[in-house]
Amino acid sequence: MTGGELWQRRALHALGKASEVGSVDLALYSSYVERLGPAVLANGLGQALATEHSAGGEGGRNDKGRKLHDRLVQALESWLCQEVLECGAEPSEPAYVLERLCQASQATYVRAQQEALEWLEWHKRLVKARELALAASAPSEEASP
Repeated sequence: MTGGELWQRRALHALGKASEVGSVDLALYSSYVERLGPAVLANGLGQALATEHSAGGEGGRNDKGRKLHDRLVQALESWLCQEVLECGAEPSEPAYVLERLCQASQATYVRAQQEALEWLEWHKRLVKARELALAASAPSEEASP
C-alpha cells in the first residue's frame, strides 16, 4: 500500500508483520514486543535496536528466542527504512539501520524514534489480538472429574 494516511500504512505494515509470526511462537514474541517500546523510551532507539540485534543473531543457547528477536528487529527496521530513512522497504544488512541512524540529523533520529514507538504500539496490539484469538479458538481443556 503506497497511498493512504500514514497511520493506515503503519497499521497495515504492523499487521502484516504480526501475521508472519507462527502461532507456536506468538506468546514469546509478544513478550519481546511488549518490552521493546519501554526500552526505546528508556535508552533511545539506537541503543534499543543494538540490544535487539545482540539478542538475535545465529546460534546461542536459545535459537527460537534469537530468531524471534531477529524477526522483531527486522520488522521494525523495515518500517523505518520504508517511512523515515528512505532506504527502501527492507534494510540491506543487519546493522544498516543503526548506521543510517548514526548518520542522520537529530530531526531524523527523533522522527525515527517517534515512528518506531507508534509502529510498536500498533504491532503490540495486533500481536496481542492474534494471540488472544488463537487462544480462544484452541480447544479448551476440561478438568476431569
